[in-house]
Amino acid sequence: MEKFKPSPEMIKAAETVFMAMAMVETIKPVVLKYSEEILAEGQWPVRSEFSERIGNEVILEKSKAWLMSDEHFLIYDGKCKEARKASDLYVASEDQCPLLVSEADLSKAETELADAMSPISPLNGEKINRMSPTMRKEVVELMLKLLAPFVSTNLSEIVQRAQRGGGEIKVASKVAESFSMTNEISALEVAYCEAASEYRSKQVGLQNHADELHKFIEIRDQLREHPDFSGHLPETFFSGGELDPDGPAPKSRSTRLRP
Repeated sequence: MEKFKPSPEMIKAAETVFMAMAMVETIKPVVLKYSEEILAEGQWPVRSEFSERIGNEVILEKSKAWLMSDEHFLIYDGKCKEARKASDLYVASEDQCPLLVSEADLSKAETELADAMSPISPLNGEKINRMSPTMRKEVVELMLKLLAPFVSTNLSEIVQRAQRGGGEIKVASKVAESFSMTNEISALEVAYCEAASEYRSKQVGLQNHADELHKFIEIRDQLREHPDFSGHLPETFFSGGELDPDGPAPKSRSTRLRP
């Protein structure tokens, strides 16, 4: 089977998505924390025209801020802007929310990723934009898993490139570490499948395959010991056999070859 070789456009698009994801995960807890603290202090109720349907509820969640009166919203919005500046979160316009901007950037990056993958996929940006949020997320995750082994190994550097203008955003180390782990195990899964293919090729050709077997077992053990190991190895010709007894036996094989 021919190895997958992504184009430079695909790799760049994947890096941009990883970068946008890191920015959302970095900015989100900061914005939610200060906005919810402001709401808890303000104790602003739902505006009168909505109170008949949902009661005199006090608004304590950022997502429900639109339910308050215009007068209360102006106070809330002003306090949020002050908190945003104190948190060193950069926005191009004073009227922008850094979290909404980062989420919009992520959506745009995902759309561009789907367009970049369209030469080898039946999907494109327009099609994923018409999907449900759940299905869209699954499609994007599949694309990223395919491309992760090819993106920059220094994902903390990718995150740093997301900083815009002069705004300083302290990127939590766990964000970069999370993407590094994703990149690492995806690379191991690809290497495992390639090692299985090389080992099988030598078997079929009745050639000495000791080195290929050693490599295959070494990568298999690295995968099993990885903190993010799912418990199941990627499916190969050897799934369900002695080398991977827990895997499902491929339908294309009726007998097992011993190593």
